[in-house]
Amino acid sequence: MKRITSDSCRKRINGFNVWNVGIQWEYVESSKSILENLLIYLADRRVLYEDVCRECDSHSIQSVIEIRKELIKAKQILKDDKIAFSTLSVMLMACRRFINEINDHMGDCKVNQRCYGEFRSSIGRELAYISSIYDIDIESELAPILPDEIDVTY
Repeated sequence: MKRITSDSCRKRINGFNVWNVGIQWEYVESSKSILENLLIYLADRRVLYEDVCRECDSHSIQSVIEIRKELIKAKQILKDDKIAFSTLSVMLMACRRFINEINDHMGDCKVNQRCYGEFRSSIGRELAYISSIYDIDIESELAPILPDEIDVTY
C-alpha cells in the first residue's frame, strides 16, 4: 500500500453537509507527483535524446504519438493547475509540429535533423521549467535536451 504524504497527494473537497455540519474530501495525487511520473516516462523515450542518425523516422513518430498520449492524460488530470496545464500544452504543440514536419519530409536527413533539434529543445525547455517550478529532479537521460539557463518568468 502506497503511503500518503503531503508531497504525493492533496485534498479535494467533494461534499458538504449543512445539517450535520460536515465536509467530505478525497485524496488526489499532487501535481508534483503526476509530473514526476511523466518525467520518468519521458526518460525512457529515445526520440528525446538518442543520436538522430540512429533513429528511424517511423519509430520516432510512433514514439512521439505515445508521448502525446501520456501528455494528454496528465493534462486532463492537471486541468486545474494552470502552470502544468500550459506547460503540457506547449509540449503537445511540439509533438504535433514534430509529427507533421517529419511526415512532410520523410527521409530528408537535413530537415529531419532540424525537426529533432527543435522538438528536443522545446521539450527540454518545458521540462526545465517544470523541474524548477515543482522542484523535481530530471533523469540523467534527459540532461542533453535541457537548456543551459532556465527562464522561469513565463
